[in-house]
Amino acid sequence: MNIVSAITKIIIINILDFFIYNLFILYIFVFLLFFKNILNLVMSIELLENVLKNTIRLKSISVSFIPKIDLYITVLQNCLNINKGVIGDKYLDLDMLNTILPEFLSNINMCQIKIEKKFENVSVNLNSSSGSFRKCVPQSPRKSTSLSSSITEFFSSSSSKKNVVYENSEESLSEMLDTENKRLDELIKKITLCISNCKQTNLVCSNIQELQILSNVKFPLEVDHNSSFEKPHDPLYGGDFKSKLALQFKVPNLNVINKIFDGIKINCLCTDQEWGGTGQSNIRYFVNDKWFGPAFYINREKTLDKKYSFIIKKEDIKAGDTVTIWLCCPGWNGWKAILEYIYAELIYI
Repeated sequence: MNIVSAITKIIIINILDFFIYNLFILYIFVFLLFFKNILNLVMSIELLENVLKNTIRLKSISVSFIPKIDLYITVLQNCLNINKGVIGDKYLDLDMLNTILPEFLSNINMCQIKIEKKFENVSVNLNSSSGSFRKCVPQSPRKSTSLSSSITEFFSSSSSKKNVVYENSEESLSEMLDTENKRLDELIKKITLCISNCKQTNLVCSNIQELQILSNVKFPLEVDHNSSFEKPHDPLYGGDFKSKLALQFKVPNLNVINKIFDGIKINCLCTDQEWGGTGQSNIRYFVNDKWFGPAFYINREKTLDKKYSFIIKKEDIKAGDTVTIWLCCPGWNGWKAILEYIYAELIYI
């Protein structure tokens, strides 16, 4: 009996040792992965700030020779904002971005070097030619002026002066920068590909995102027996009523830190023709191409304040879906449906 107990004890100890060892290895792996991501993020922010600073500096002296430099600055600033959490519904492929940025910076610096070198040559030509061109370059020995400010002043001079200078040059500055411009275009496209929407991942946003409204409807919206049939068909009663688009929106990323998504609430104020029959005009909705039938029927006798609402269940919706809501009215003489307003709100608990 003692031998069996001893063997059992040894087996249990070995099993525990095995699990503890593997748990420790897993912990180390997770820690290294987390540390790698943090390191990539810090490196990316530092690179982006450096590249953005150099790109803005280049714009200040050469906006006419780097045609898409404003686009470059916008894309780089967006990347920086994403990494700093200013834009919460997107994320970056940091490994890919950190590979591209050094090359982008190298090309930006090459542009600046070529511009400064070309300007130095042009300055010599200007100083040796007629006095009318000398004012393009600061000449005062008492005032210390950087080459960048000299370039800026030169580029801001009249186009006729620049044309004279480059006609007498062996190679125009635009031709010198042609290769860099093409390469910068290719690299900015690659940088743009590093940006992805949260809806493609399970990433969690820090704030509740806004619905993207796709419709442009003027209120009050009216549908009567003379209106056309606009909405997609559905097989339920009232599916062939006269109809007009009331609201259409796209669903954003629904994953928000410390919050649980619980559906989308639609609020509206509507009535019918205010005489005769009631309880037939209605609101219907679709999620993408899937119909959900009538959300409610407009009944002025039961809903005296004319305020209606309904919930699109969380099980029926996801990020990226398009929701379309329709105001519907029977095609019978005298019938009418009137929608004073409608809006949607995300529900979180």
